Amino acid sequence: MVGQINLNFKTTRLLISLMVLIFAIQNSAAQNKKTLLFKHLTQENGLSDPTVRALHIDKDDFLWIGTENGLNRFDGTNCITYKKTKVNQSNIPGNYLTNIIEDKNGDLIIGSQSNLVKYNKKTDNFSLYNFSLPDLQQNYYSFPFYIDKQDNLWVYLAGNIYRHNSKKKQLIKITEFSNGYQFKSKPFYQELNWFISRGVKGIYINRIEDGKEKSATEYFMPSSNKNSLISHIEDVYIASDTLLWLAGEKGLIKLNPINGTYKVFNSHVKIKNIVCTAIAKYPNKPLLFVGTNGSGLLIFDLVTETFINHYEHIESDPYSISANYIRRIYIDSKSNLFLGIDGYGLDYTNLNQVIFPRYVTKAENKDNNITAILKLKDQVWCATKNSGIKIYNHDLSKTVSTEFQHLGINKLIQLENNNVLIELANGAFYLFQYNRNKFTPLKAIFSNNFKGKVDIHQMLKLGKDSLFGATEFGIARVQISKNNTIRFDLLNEPNISITWPNVQQLIQLPENKILVQTYYTAMYLFNVKHNQFTFEHKTIRTPYATNGKAVIGKYLYLATTAGLLKYNIEKLSEKEELLIDAKCTSLITDEHNNLWIGTEGGGLNYFNRALQTFKSYKNDPANINSISSNLVKMLIIDKYEKANLIIGTHRGMLNILNTKTGKFQHISNSKDEKGTIGSAEIVALAQDETGTIW
Repeated sequence: MVGQINLNFKTTRLLISLMVLIFAIQNSAAQNKKTLLFKHLTQENGLSDPTVRALHIDKDDFLWIGTENGLNRFDGTNCITYKKTKVNQSNIPGNYLTNIIEDKNGDLIIGSQSNLVKYNKKTDNFSLYNFSLPDLQQNYYSFPFYIDKQDNLWVYLAGNIYRHNSKKKQLIKITEFSNGYQFKSKPFYQELNWFISRGVKGIYINRIEDGKEKSATEYFMPSSNKNSLISHIEDVYIASDTLLWLAGEKGLIKLNPINGTYKVFNSHVKIKNIVCTAIAKYPNKPLLFVGTNGSGLLIFDLVTETFINHYEHIESDPYSISANYIRRIYIDSKSNLFLGIDGYGLDYTNLNQVIFPRYVTKAENKDNNITAILKLKDQVWCATKNSGIKIYNHDLSKTVSTEFQHLGINKLIQLENNNVLIELANGAFYLFQYNRNKFTPLKAIFSNNFKGKVDIHQMLKLGKDSLFGATEFGIARVQISKNNTIRFDLLNEPNISITWPNVQQLIQLPENKILVQTYYTAMYLFNVKHNQFTFEHKTIRTPYATNGKAVIGKYLYLATTAGLLKYNIEKLSEKEELLIDAKCTSLITDEHNNLWIGTEGGGLNYFNRALQTFKSYKNDPANINSISSNLVKMLIIDKYEKANLIIGTHRGMLNILNTKTGKFQHISNSKDEKGTIGSAEIVALAQDETGTIW
């Protein structure tokens, strides 16, 4: 008995020692992954807009934040906004910022979708760059990116890259091979002999000799002979003249620009087909920070050439990143890391700050914005960013089914006979045949045998049978055939009449007229008969994105990133009227042709056209009957209960507003159960003929 007891004691002691050793190893390994403790700057604490486009730390350690709706200066505590308004239209930068650089005097040069300005820090004043070229008088896109040793400014302006000598007031054209976003190869105030420009797809490497362009070499473009890979490139890290790291839709790409060889990295543990959106070098370590669309923040080891760490949004952790779509990464000289999170503002932390990691279940990780809402018959379909399509009954009280689980949905387009065309985030298309209750995959075919994902910004039905697409390569006729293919044929006539055929919107006007808006640049008027486009004239400059439109009588209303704008269709060349000075996300009309407008930060707005009055619905934490968030994403009117407005807001909340009582009903999606969306942000809504919400 004594021997047995001693044996058990020794065995127990051995087991305890092994468990302690295993725990120590695991704890040591866990601490090797630095857990970053993020703070958040949002509209609630002063940021003018939740989508960050440009970041810069100046010599006085102020952080300048360029958003899609205003310039902000952040001192670590307070946020000051510089923004064009009805009252202030002087020399303030355009509200949609593109890039911010700093000269040797500490002054800022700021590009936007509508002008180029310099900020004098000593006088706290903005001055507008004045150019003599006709296209650079007003509402032009600018992207400043370099200052050379002669103090010349290198800048992209309305379709071309120029070198600007401010003393001589001289503007010298360098190249037209660019899509409006550049990456410099050297620190400022040196001789610039090459730089990188983004294309619609891929990149150009622009080589300079004696101040003139020597060559422009294409990589990852449809017309490039060097690479079989075709990919949109969002960001670039230049390691050396012979090594580039590119963040693109196909993943993280390692490129030798001299011989054209490349390698793609797009998986980490269980994450496959990573879409990379931002990139930055980790200070003093052989690591890269890589931002993604939907997969959070990754760290890439340059020695082993593998992704080693992964940071995601965790709903239960207020110090995790705000969401998993990262648009910008910026690291300053003090190892402060800043992340521009799409639609959620700015996250920031210090890389020298370490806390112990906390492990969470997969169910806790929720970042699933709603991208489309469609109403078909008695159902409501909600398309989400990461979790497919949630189908509800007409009043959202019950989930009917979930389709395309774990997949992102871009668009839901209602066709004839209640059929629905579905575009997935990966570029795949499906057709839902209502009578057969069946989803059928479609093979996508593009003009000129183009292979790869094409950005389809919008689709417009003309009549019963004609469907047109606004694509990054121009206007395309869209045909769905019986052999399960969807074909996009680029049209010659409208596209050759457009200066830059990256088409964002097709807006149908009375009398067979269509306005064609190119991406953040201009609108063109066409006459369309029997599906034939006839060019009439260029109408207005449009340095904004259009998120909704309504044509009522002789007036055109546009919900844009620059606000709610009103145009006289008969006099489109005249200046627009600004009705709402806020970034507008959606626009619909009710049965009386009054307007409902969703905004980012300004809540839901109602415009009574007859009385010319506005009413605003905003979140009130003390009122359970108020709207759930001031960030409104999508709107539709219930076809069968016309007093009800269905609203998709921030973090995936669905709201039903009874317009007679002014009360909101909230459909919470926070539970991770069958039939719920999760923290899904709505980007589109639809209701079928039976009342079901899609």
